[in-house]
Amino acid sequence: MAWLCAIVATTLALASPAADELDRGKTAFGRAEYVRAIDILRPLLYPEIRLDSEGDVVQAHRMLGVANLFGLSRRFGILTGGATAISINNGTTALQLAIANSGGFVATFIYPNAEKPQFHRGHTVVLGLLVGAWIL
Repeated sequence: MAWLCAIVATTLALASPAADELDRGKTAFGRAEYVRAIDILRPLLYPEIRLDSEGDVVQAHRMLGVANLFGLSRRFGILTGGATAISINNGTTALQLAIANSGGFVATFIYPNAEKPQFHRGHTVVLGLLVGAWIL
């Protein structure tokens, strides 16, 4: 029984500090503290990867990418027309959701059953919107 306790204690003592840092990064990311998440996650991935599993590396890269997308606008204080960076993010998110949700009723009209299975008109409209969104 003593040897089992020794093994458990050794395992806990050898727990990866990188795993603890990843957990801190996940917590910061979950709380939308993107600048803090960037500061925690970047050293885990660059200049060399300190994480043990490939799944953790992929997850850390994804969180770091999203945190950079949302966090850097606040870090550098990008402001437009007196609006704060937070209100700009909220406004663009609301606009994106409104446009995406409108696709549900538009799809009813651009994908008629008469054009099965190719749906040339429907795919053309969707491709046009995709290119338009990409340009914006």
